[in-house]
Amino acid sequence: MAQGSSVRLAADRFIRSNDTIYRSFHEVLNALMVLARFIIKPVDTRPYRKIVNNGKFFPWFANVLGALDGSHFRVRIEGNAFEQEVWRNRKGKLSTNVLAVCDFDGRFTYVLAGWEGSANDGKVFNSAVDRDNLVIPKDKYLLGDAGYATGRRILTPYRGVQYHLREQAQAKMKPRTPEELYNLRHAQLRNAIEKAFGRWKGIFKIFREEPYLRINTMLKGIYATAGLSNFLLDYGEIDPDKPVELDEEAYINDKDQANNFTRAERQGGVCSLTAKYRDKIAKRMWDAY
Repeated sequence: MAQGSSVRLAADRFIRSNDTIYRSFHEVLNALMVLARFIIKPVDTRPYRKIVNNGKFFPWFANVLGALDGSHFRVRIEGNAFEQEVWRNRKGKLSTNVLAVCDFDGRFTYVLAGWEGSANDGKVFNSAVDRDNLVIPKDKYLLGDAGYATGRRILTPYRGVQYHLREQAQAKMKPRTPEELYNLRHAQLRNAIEKAFGRWKGIFKIFREEPYLRINTMLKGIYATAGLSNFLLDYGEIDPDKPVELDEEAYINDKDQANNFTRAERQGGVCSLTAKYRDKIAKRMWDAY
């Protein structure tokens, strides 16, 4: 997975038969799937140290456990053009839209793979909450981009206000309103998930190459490598503070879905309590700014 090598290339390298390589690959993949079930989970629900130790975020985001986003992983879909079309994303590539939640060290606490590339982030999230096992504890929140509806314990940025860090950098202006300040701090914290996706795809070359694995095997690989990424973080093989190339796919996805915000709102609904909580954070943060 890290090298993106085919069975044939691996067989040539290790001087083994294709059957041996194929069997060994799937044995290891299945073992990593078991690891993933134990290691992709929240570690703690107490205020996160990177928030507590930073006056830009504390106490405003003390109840935030992490950030979530969707990113497209290219897949190989066998079948006719009609069967493939549902997997085609807005860039015209066949992909699965993978939802992931991470803490502020970039450690994955939840992953859901398997949704078609045509599905938007809001739809995938609703599925994770309603039909899978994504649970956000009471009075806790996750940070999401404008592709998600404000509600269901998801704190999103203010619509129509500068948000992404690169937009803030290009503007070269300090926040002028509570909403701009909130969006800036929100983006700085939520950047953890874009870094996590970037690190994940950076380590495992297979996600950057033309896909050759069958869809079911590729989905297993997504879960397995997410768990392996956590393992590497937990045992100090990855420096969480080391600069990484952000996941451009996630950034483009965010921008596209922000433009389609109305549909996401209809799907997820707007929770007035969450919106009021966001307003309270913005006001108190601005008063202390």
